[in-house]
Amino acid sequence: MTAAPLNAAHGLKILVVDDDPITRRLVRAALEMDGFEVILARDGKEGLAFFQAQAPDLVLTDYSMPGMSGAEFTQRIRALSAEGQTRTTVPVVVFTGHGEVEVLKDCLEAGAEDFLIKPFTIPELRIRIRATAELVAAHASQAAREAEERDEIAVVKHVLNRLLEPGKASLPRGFVMETLATRRINGDICTYRAGAPGIHFGMVCDPMGHGLMAGISGIPTLDVFNALAARNFPLLSILEEINEKLIHLLPLGRFSCAVLFRMDWHTREFFVINAAMPDAFVLRGDGAVVKFPSTGIPLGIQKDLGAPAVGRVRMAPGDCFFACSDGLTDIVDEAQILDTFRSGGLEGFTGRLRALVEQRIGNLDLADDVSWCLWPFEPDWAVPAASEQRTTPEVLEGRTLDLCLRFHPNVPAYQEMGSTLVGFLGRHGVSRSMAQNLALLLSETIINAVDHGVLQLDSALKEVDFERYDLERRSRLKACGHEALELQVSLHIRPDGVCSHLLARMADPGRGFDWRQYLADMADTPDKLSGRGLLLLKALGQDLTFNEAGNEVCFSLHALDG
Repeated sequence: MTAAPLNAAHGLKILVVDDDPITRRLVRAALEMDGFEVILARDGKEGLAFFQAQAPDLVLTDYSMPGMSGAEFTQRIRALSAEGQTRTTVPVVVFTGHGEVEVLKDCLEAGAEDFLIKPFTIPELRIRIRATAELVAAHASQAAREAEERDEIAVVKHVLNRLLEPGKASLPRGFVMETLATRRINGDICTYRAGAPGIHFGMVCDPMGHGLMAGISGIPTLDVFNALAARNFPLLSILEEINEKLIHLLPLGRFSCAVLFRMDWHTREFFVINAAMPDAFVLRGDGAVVKFPSTGIPLGIQKDLGAPAVGRVRMAPGDCFFACSDGLTDIVDEAQILDTFRSGGLEGFTGRLRALVEQRIGNLDLADDVSWCLWPFEPDWAVPAASEQRTTPEVLEGRTLDLCLRFHPNVPAYQEMGSTLVGFLGRHGVSRSMAQNLALLLSETIINAVDHGVLQLDSALKEVDFERYDLERRSRLKACGHEALELQVSLHIRPDGVCSHLLARMADPGRGFDWRQYLADMADTPDKLSGRGLLLLKALGQDLTFNEAGNEVCFSLHALDG
């Protein structure tokens, strides 16, 4: 009965090396019957040449051949594979007329997978080669799947890297955004994005799962964060937009945890939203710790996020912010992270933390994704322009842009409104050098108008207990009326598209204050936390004026060049 052709390995290429022409013809006829492509070689030298030129999937070789034995031929093939001259390790089956143990051992030690003792029958040959060929086909299929997966991972890594590049390129000095290598791909997102000058956005995001799935899930999150942070959107708006995007794109049951944060070098304010991530911290220079636990649900589960709290703290030089994914807290617990900081402070903290992680994991590959960030508060404010550098052209050529904004005190994240507006104005001719001071001044005037003009908060309370001040602010916001505040910004834009100077006006419905006496008192104690906004307005703004009641302030800024 004739055996049926082998379909599983159909089309595989087999190199047959034997100095006996009769054996070559018989083997060729038997293998072609099963659908193999057969290449014949008369000795080891010719076999090596064909092996390199034809790239066979399987090799059959005689053991006893003149010039080069089958064992030596097999060793030469294995050497080519080790040198990377072949795409994979090719199985070798050796024909031998000797059944001695030493000969068979010699074949196996040379790298052969199997052997046939002559004389063998054609059915025996076909069965043995079928088994070996099926193994080759299975290995080839597995290799193809692995290559396809490597290609998929490479594409996801490429997209993630392209989305991360802007943040890496602009990361301020001293800021650390760390992602440790895992077996395949780290699905965590640990990224930075610059907003308006002096405004810094960051995110640590941990999508569900690991590897390729987590990496794909992180792409829309990173895309939304980059786009909105660059436009100085409030943190809550960024969080909501990411949630909306994930619900729209990801399959049911996939979600992401994230902590978003924003540092303002102008106002010293730091904002955090934690959605199902490990506790984040502000580590004080004196060793104290301010925690930001999770107050929100993971993103991508439901449209209604509830009311995730926006944590807020005022920072001082020497403080730093730390956040991480749960991959780190599975290795090093919270107490050890804090001890690592307290033992040596900010200097060398990252190196000590890396060493601790390496000590814990040893030589093991990381099974979970691990990311963390460390942001020191080291504001690098621009030096204000000297009075002689102001430029007010006598002939105003160009055009104007007038922006008028009316808002209620309860508008979300009014503290971030100044930098958000500067992001918009920066696309309408305001230079980066002018924008740095403008972001600071607008933030201060808006916060002062709400906190002190509308809510009538005593800024001196900040010096006693800033957390109490913040709680009082929240309470008064809930009870305040509905009278609107008004902000006006007028830009004069030169013919070349650059803003030469601008005028800003901020008015609130409050009862005002004795600004003359306040400025006089603060000039004697410039280091006080309270009243700092007015001193900055006086130092950085030009043509600073108040109305008589003290509930309206105006200032101007001028470009450094004409």
